[in-house]
Amino acid sequence: MALPVIERANAFLDLFCDPATSVEDRRRIALLVGLSFVGIAFLTLFAIIAYVQGNMPLALVDITTAIILAINVLDAKRRHRFEVNIRVGSVFVACLFIYLYVSGGISRTAFVWYYTYPLITCYLLGSYMGGITSTLMLLPVLALTVFQPVHPFFAQYSPNFVTRFIAAYLVVVLFSYMFERSRESNREELRAINKTLEKLVAERTSDLVVTNEKLGMEVERRKQAHEALQLSQEVLLTILDSIDATIYVSDMQTYEILFMNKFMQEAFGGDWTGEKCWQVFRNETGPCSNCSNPQLVGTRNRPTGVYSWEGENPITGRWYMNYDRAIKWTDGRMVRIEIAFDVTEYRHTEERLRQAQKMESIGTLAGGIAHDFNNLLSIIIGNMELALGDIPKEDKIHKNLEEIKTAGFRAKEIVAQLLSFSRKSNVEYKPHALVPIIQDAVKFLRAAIPTSISLHLNCRIKAVTVLAEPTQLHQVMMNLCTNASQAMEYTGGKITIELDQVTLDEQVTMGGTPLPAGEYVQLRISDNGPGIEDDIIPHIFDPYFTTKTIGKGSGMGLAVVHGIVKNHNGTIVVDSNRGEGTVFTIHFPVAADEPVFAREPVRELLTGDEKILYVDDEALLVRMGRQQLQKLGYEVAAFQRPEEALEAFAAQPDGFDLVITDMTMPQMNGVALGDKIRRIKADTPIVICSGHSDIIGPDNAVGMGFAAFLMKPVVLHDLAQAVRKVLDESAREPSAGSRPDKDRAAGPSPGSQIQSYWPV
Repeated sequence: MALPVIERANAFLDLFCDPATSVEDRRRIALLVGLSFVGIAFLTLFAIIAYVQGNMPLALVDITTAIILAINVLDAKRRHRFEVNIRVGSVFVACLFIYLYVSGGISRTAFVWYYTYPLITCYLLGSYMGGITSTLMLLPVLALTVFQPVHPFFAQYSPNFVTRFIAAYLVVVLFSYMFERSRESNREELRAINKTLEKLVAERTSDLVVTNEKLGMEVERRKQAHEALQLSQEVLLTILDSIDATIYVSDMQTYEILFMNKFMQEAFGGDWTGEKCWQVFRNETGPCSNCSNPQLVGTRNRPTGVYSWEGENPITGRWYMNYDRAIKWTDGRMVRIEIAFDVTEYRHTEERLRQAQKMESIGTLAGGIAHDFNNLLSIIIGNMELALGDIPKEDKIHKNLEEIKTAGFRAKEIVAQLLSFSRKSNVEYKPHALVPIIQDAVKFLRAAIPTSISLHLNCRIKAVTVLAEPTQLHQVMMNLCTNASQAMEYTGGKITIELDQVTLDEQVTMGGTPLPAGEYVQLRISDNGPGIEDDIIPHIFDPYFTTKTIGKGSGMGLAVVHGIVKNHNGTIVVDSNRGEGTVFTIHFPVAADEPVFAREPVRELLTGDEKILYVDDEALLVRMGRQQLQKLGYEVAAFQRPEEALEAFAAQPDGFDLVITDMTMPQMNGVALGDKIRRIKADTPIVICSGHSDIIGPDNAVGMGFAAFLMKPVVLHDLAQAVRKVLDESAREPSAGSRPDKDRAAGPSPGSQIQSYWPV
């Protein structure tokens, strides 16, 4: 629809100008013709009105001007001399406006037409001629003001009105001049580009390919220049229309609002010009205590510059970055202008960044703790297994040592949870029966919480499977129930654990997380303790947040719970009323797979008599590792420094069947040591151990050339299995030689010779 209208408009313009006329000149002609038709229509209407009112001179002038404009349009159509027609039209329009201003026009509103004259003439005549012509239009105004003729024909204007009229008119003249001058500059630039393009085409006709490329580049430049012109016009219009910032002006003495921009009116629900700023914008009963007015003026009441401050507005609830400055108002008084930008989202982003940095620091701390703690656990569990092997089971000390060993395994699981929470390790979630996990946790909790607190399990389901990591779910139960028991430590109470299965027919959102429709297990842990304050509930899952006294809590318990639940694709919601207790509701999606069951570990220890090079930077681990391997029957050369181990291997590369090395060691880590050993003897099987490392793990150890990866703490059974498996696989490889099978009875082989560098 738009295209035929444009074509008809262009066809109509062809009546007044040649087809070769430039686009800019066609626009001027279109404006001249359009204004002429509008002027003829209005002038005829005004002539009729003036005639009816008995104002014959005005009616005569109106109809005469309308006739002249019509003749001017017909002349433009006949001779296509639009430059002359534009000047004629501008002159007669000027005469008409002067006459209207002098006579007052209809209802004394003729002065309004004066404001349109600069816009019309600057566009039709150009910036210079239009600016001069528009400025000269003030001469009749000044003459009428100076001479003030007393006659019914002449309109009477007050000096105050004339002053404001002239000021406003000059602003319009200045704006029209600058706007048209900008357009002319852009047109001159386009003309210059056109000339340059023509020159390039004329000079490079001998080389068609190069000329085409240059032409394409120049066309692109012209396109960009045209787009820049359009963009500048759009930006100017956008700025004039609205600015996306709250801007207002208020009197510094009376606090009266003098101006509000459109954006601020929308933000505060209306135009409050004339009201008190402290009442409208801050809901105060008097001037704000932190008002910036004193900072905006200095000695002799002179402005001090921009004063910036940030704060939350109590009306909108948004955070703003405010820039205040003292300026002189149009009447000379000192006012405050404030420009404020909404920075709420920036603050939220900054808060999320701080939270991410906090979690990153937790991850770094977790990695360091895991490495050191797993080394300690390796020493504890390893020596405990050695001690258990030397004490009969019927001895009462044996049972105590078993308890210590069990506690060591529990500590190992806690370290794994800490790494999982900080995303330092990958947890494999498998189908597990949930009810036995919860029942096992309840058994453990009965012995852990005080007898003044009763513990009830209400299980409404018999069997249900979820994708989970049992140790983590155990940790969820421990943390939530321990928190509940600590809240009722002095008063006593009851903890109720309810397990049920629910069906969601459609997607719902719980705890800010959407749950798709399907089957879910609902775990509810409730207590009748003192409850949680409303202002604390939004922060209970934040890391380090705690209301406990020093020494009773780190603020990580509920953060760990939240992380575990999220990693299980579940949701956790808390509901609490002060004095009525607290309820934590957790939903886990039901898995369709059959649950896996833990197999009973094989208790038989696999032994051998091969020679093993053992390296670890911890002296206690070196001594313990040597004892474990010797107990399995192997000959062991153990070193605390990797450099010494490398020298020993280089001295007798064929004297070792296997190398076991720690990962994190000073001067040379396990990866570097393994690379240097393989340079000496490429087919040497190497097992690498680590308490925690970002470099190597069970997923990439084989890809990096290692035969196996052992995660500390390593129990004796796992060590025996791994060593035997690696040695057997190495013996089956052709490059391993034809070494005969060895007797794998426990203990060192009789008569074995140990070289002088083998510590014993």
